[in-house]
Amino acid sequence: MGFPSGFKPNKELDLFIGNWLLKILDYWNNFTRYATNVEPTVVVIVGCVGFFGCTFQLGITRDILTLCSTHIHFIYTAFIKTYRFMISIMGTLMQMFNGKSFNVIKQRKVSTEYSYEEVVVGSIIFTLIIFLVPTIFMFYLSFAYIYCIIMVSHVGLAVLETLAANFPTYVLVKAVVWPYDFPATISVDIDASNSLVILGSKPIGLGIIFKKMIRKLVGVVEGIHPVKLVKGFFTGESLFLVLENIVLPKQ
Repeated sequence: MGFPSGFKPNKELDLFIGNWLLKILDYWNNFTRYATNVEPTVVVIVGCVGFFGCTFQLGITRDILTLCSTHIHFIYTAFIKTYRFMISIMGTLMQMFNGKSFNVIKQRKVSTEYSYEEVVVGSIIFTLIIFLVPTIFMFYLSFAYIYCIIMVSHVGLAVLETLAANFPTYVLVKAVVWPYDFPATISVDIDASNSLVILGSKPIGLGIIFKKMIRKLVGVVEGIHPVKLVKGFFTGESLFLVLENIVLPKQ
């Protein structure tokens, strides 16, 4: 697969993973070759669902984006599983070198005595993983970057969907054309000299009009935690699970 950015991966592992990726992309290419025949139909369907509203159309677009990136999701998940497995093995071996082990019953680390043979085998496995992890991390980083772009697209569509569903068009037009139809406050003054009751009103402010929409947008954006994203990246947690509330919003 070459030497990206001057990085020299393990040659044999790089060749194995490269052939595996090329086969998956070849299968996907064969699938899309046949799926291209229905592409005009899909475009017509997306255009027709616009009659049901902009949010419906944006929802269909997000579903199509998910379908079109299925192969990326599969490859990215495979690298996540492999990367987490290797990190987990390294953590277990580090505990063994420190004379510790995790007790499942007590749910904590306890002191453990290991034999000479176990330490030697553990050292050999740890050395092999140390030399293989950089290559796995290189592929993991590459597809994490691609998957991150897909997730950014999902977030952008989610923001547009929230704007389309919660934009107060009717209230905004009424507030501009007939501002006193939606009063924010009503005042009552009594004119004792003329025996009159004078009613006054204050038009509703823009802040109150857009309050619900802003609250919805904040609910979408607050699902993005930069610290959690960075931590999840290095610990091998899927971006899909980190941004699950955005990709699969709860109704």
